[in-house]
Amino acid sequence: MTQIQAVAVVRDKYGSWLHPQYPDWDEGTSKEAFDAWCVVHDFERIEIVSFGSEGPDDLQERWMLEDDSVLADWQPSCDIQGSSLLSIHETEDDLVALYAIPKP
Repeated sequence: MTQIQAVAVVRDKYGSWLHPQYPDWDEGTSKEAFDAWCVVHDFERIEIVSFGSEGPDDLQERWMLEDDSVLADWQPSCDIQGSSLLSIHETEDDLVALYAIPKP
């Protein structure tokens, strides 16, 4: 198994970040390829933290006003023990953070 190594999170000017060991998946990535990657890295699953349901009220207001700096100001977190941050990025509909959850 290949463990994901902890690295400093240095977000770009927009607030996005991608762990250097996490593939830059696209919409064409199959579930099988993704699941295989999780097996190789000994993850149980990926936890998706959504800004839409987790973001602070003041940032939610700015998001509704289409403030482009919201992603940079959002500080997502995951309270699952041993989780590793893999990505912070914007989708068509939301801002999301992806966390790898290790097998128990």
